Amino acid sequence: MLAALAAVLVFVGGFVVFVLKSPRPSADFSGQADGIVVLTGGPQRINEALELLRNHQGKRLLITGVHPHTSERRLSQLSGEETLFSCCVDIDRVAADTRGNAAEASRWAEQNHFERLIVVTSDYHMARALLEFSRRMPNRTLTPWPVSALPELRMPPPLVWARMWLAEYVKYLLALVAPAAETRQADI
Repeated sequence: MLAALAAVLVFVGGFVVFVLKSPRPSADFSGQADGIVVLTGGPQRINEALELLRNHQGKRLLITGVHPHTSERRLSQLSGEETLFSCCVDIDRVAADTRGNAAEASRWAEQNHFERLIVVTSDYHMARALLEFSRRMPNRTLTPWPVSALPELRMPPPLVWARMWLAEYVKYLLALVAPAAETRQADI
């Protein structure tokens, strides 16, 4: 019984730390990067990334994880940024999850010789995104640009907020142990 209580306390304590220590934009961020990567999942993310591009905080923008049936034209019309799309936006339709986003962003950064990237995703998702991105790109500078998910919510915010953060915390914990599990499977 004591062990179960201790496990619950560690889990809850870890969750509190996860929320309170969620990544914020770096204090030493100069305001410019080589490229901007936005992970799909909400219109606010793409709008925020386009605003960074519009403000010349990156040379190009990669929108990663775009549904295969969503056209570039549709994205540019939704954002009202057809000019930016034609010159400076790349779209990835291959990635299906955060790991895939990291893999595609790594290829894109390599092809464009980008060393400094701004990573745009929801605030609750940022820690796991940075974990996966840093595994794929250990020698690149990654600047988090978290976007609050609260404006997109339609249910009572405290309940939805807690559920989103808790689900993401569990996914983060799984992502932390995934490489070790994969290594053990490869050794068998």
